[in-house]
Amino acid sequence: MPGGSANNTCVVPLGKTWEQRAPLTGQQIVEATQGMAPFDGFTVSIGDSHCNTDLAYAVPHTTCRARVIPDYIFSAWPSVGIASFDSTARELALLAKRSVPRPVCGWAGTTSTSKARVAAVALMRRNPGVFALHEVKPLKVIDARRRLSLGEQVEKWSCLVDLVGAGYSGRVPLLLHTGRPLLFVERQVRAFYDSGPDAIKPWKHYVPAKADLSDLVEKARWILEHREEAQRIAAQGQAHALQHLTRAAAVAAMRARILDVLAQRKPHRREPASRERKTERVANKPHYKAEPVAEPCASARTIAKRRACFARSSGQSPVSYAPG
Repeated sequence: MPGGSANNTCVVPLGKTWEQRAPLTGQQIVEATQGMAPFDGFTVSIGDSHCNTDLAYAVPHTTCRARVIPDYIFSAWPSVGIASFDSTARELALLAKRSVPRPVCGWAGTTSTSKARVAAVALMRRNPGVFALHEVKPLKVIDARRRLSLGEQVEKWSCLVDLVGAGYSGRVPLLLHTGRPLLFVERQVRAFYDSGPDAIKPWKHYVPAKADLSDLVEKARWILEHREEAQRIAAQGQAHALQHLTRAAAVAAMRARILDVLAQRKPHRREPASRERKTERVANKPHYKAEPVAEPCASARTIAKRRACFARSSGQSPVSYAPG
């Protein structure tokens, strides 16, 4: 992203973009940089996981250059019919209060984005009394009418499952807003909502399941059999979402991440050289050397001839010395 100023931030997409990720994230960046001093450009990854840009939606669980930022969904998610994140979050919370759901942990989506989802869905199918499924075709060919909206999921199921996909999950903030217990399968990437000091925490905001799915059924049964405790966790997750996972909070976090990137780029002030270092530089400085002067009697090969030569050049008579 090229540089900007107080009211003149320019966002330029490079490469492919989809699901309105570039324009929606660009809009967040423009809002986040209002009032900032001019700055040099920085790069933003809008893929599901990236490590070598300044900012990214998600990063692997390793040391990365990229700082994690809120994704475009905090503005809108047009491809699934969400025009406003905040409005949808409020609607989901109201639906959860009014509806009487079936006591199961439900999941809706496509298995085309991840082999891990294929394994998870197969496991869930073998436990119909614990799980409910609404599987759809790949996203590129799906008819929107066959989708099960988040609102419908909230109305139908008492517990919501989030499975591993191609990278991070954009649904998690909205699922937390519902006030339903969230069964969250661990994954190899960190997103905005599970990074930093305001990250969601297992057993406080959600119920965790291992990435290898070895305890998925066990954790789902725990939620269904310990409803009061599971609902307490869900309420804490919802309270966390209301404070940290809103559009306003996302823009504020975006600004903080951008300022962090720019702060790391400030040149370090050069310290004045010490006296010893200055002295060393002066001492090591090459000095001017005079050209050698030719000696007039250099050609004289014997001592006697040299004495005679010097005597002639000084106007004196040659002096001979004999051992005494």
